[in-house]
Amino acid sequence: MQDHLNLSQLEKQLSHYSLNNFKEQFPALKDNNLIYFDSAATSLRPQAVLDAFNQGYGLAGNVERSLHTQALTDLVQAGKQALVNYLDPENPEANRLTYTQNSTESLNLLAQTLGEFWEAQQKNQPQAKYYILVTQSNHHANLLPWIKLCHSYDFLELKTIPLLADLSLDLEYLRQFCQEHSQELLLVSLSAVDNANGMVHPIGKIKEILSTYAPHTWLSIDNAQGSCFNAVYLEKSHSPQGWQADFLVGSLHKMFGLTGIGYLYISPRIAELSGKQDKNLALLAKFFNLNSQKTPEVEEKKLEHLNIPLPGNSLHHQWVGGGFVKSINLREPCYQLQESNPFLVSGTPNINALVTVASNLNWLTAQPLKQLYEYTHTLQKYFLARLASLPQVANLSQSKNICQELQQNQAPVVILPSFGHHISLSIEDGLDIDLGQFLAQHNVVARVGKHCAYPYHEFLGVDSTLRFSLAPFNTKADVDTTIDLISQFLEQNL
Repeated sequence: MQDHLNLSQLEKQLSHYSLNNFKEQFPALKDNNLIYFDSAATSLRPQAVLDAFNQGYGLAGNVERSLHTQALTDLVQAGKQALVNYLDPENPEANRLTYTQNSTESLNLLAQTLGEFWEAQQKNQPQAKYYILVTQSNHHANLLPWIKLCHSYDFLELKTIPLLADLSLDLEYLRQFCQEHSQELLLVSLSAVDNANGMVHPIGKIKEILSTYAPHTWLSIDNAQGSCFNAVYLEKSHSPQGWQADFLVGSLHKMFGLTGIGYLYISPRIAELSGKQDKNLALLAKFFNLNSQKTPEVEEKKLEHLNIPLPGNSLHHQWVGGGFVKSINLREPCYQLQESNPFLVSGTPNINALVTVASNLNWLTAQPLKQLYEYTHTLQKYFLARLASLPQVANLSQSKNICQELQQNQAPVVILPSFGHHISLSIEDGLDIDLGQFLAQHNVVARVGKHCAYPYHEFLGVDSTLRFSLAPFNTKADVDTTIDLISQFLEQNL
């Protein structure tokens, strides 16, 4: 009776939303019966973004190469400023933003750059271990680069912030670790919103802990899942004034934009850590038989913290070449770059995608994002209630001790903890894969597997899950059709 009452209330709430034909803006959903529940992987694109792509593809030339292409350059720069205004409305500075291919490339670029910097910092210093903290629920893109980095440098060690029984982060562990290792903790890297289950982490509280107990520790946030509703997630993560992260990464294909555009946004204190780069040209100078001047040795200074640069050290660009060179001197040898952002990538960028960013952000910010978020969350709750009404299903979506309850569970289908716009199912005997295939045959798109979150699934003790990730273009009818298909499958296979 409670489920029926809950469903009735949710149906009434859904009927109150007026989304002004939001779904009709997406060509992929027109004139077909496609039901798309995979927005956590990639969002669909509205007509406005596709129009910008078609128009941009017709523009001739390269950016920042001639006066003829100034309009193209201005369009790309306008997109960059629009993205920064969206991500950091309190202090938007376009020169602190770097475009990459995606979030994964941003995090790999970050790891490589920091590794080189830290290696230079710790030379001639007493042997010590330094730490990078991650979480068990991080996406692999926010795990593998740090694992690889720690394998490359003996002085680095990876540590994990444990998950509590309700899947939230153990902030007491973080506080104690910061107190005990304030001088050795270099970086905390985590997601704003978990990709596997949609949980929003309290970034504001985490930043407060770091500021109090480990002020020199840098904070890196994977905002891939949070970018689409940035302001909403800022509020939910207790960070209303902004992310306050040293590094913020994300991808526009999670923001109703095109693939091939990622971003890495750095804090002002990181932007200051760029300087004259006097490396990588020694072999070239030797080849040309040029007289290289030996760089004066810097007087050794006691290291205050590995993140505080010693004299002569700075963050160095990893991909250099054409685009922003100020000068090259083969006799030193050294070079200087025009920009202060140490993460800028040289070479011709993904122009055809970048010309859509301004239109993408203009379209996105014109939407009633808070209302769209609330509607989609209400639809998620309706989806959960419909699932919970099926006789084969145990509803553990609000569990406060999920591992223990999973061990005690006897039902063949379990709704795992699910937050925001995510729904996660576990089905016995690997039938989640079969159900995913069955749904695909009926034009319902969902995602099966470990969702690039192996440690998270290991923590739960499940092999794989079926994830539904909702968006504002989804409807009650989409949910009802999907529930009917799930019910049909379960009756046939259990």
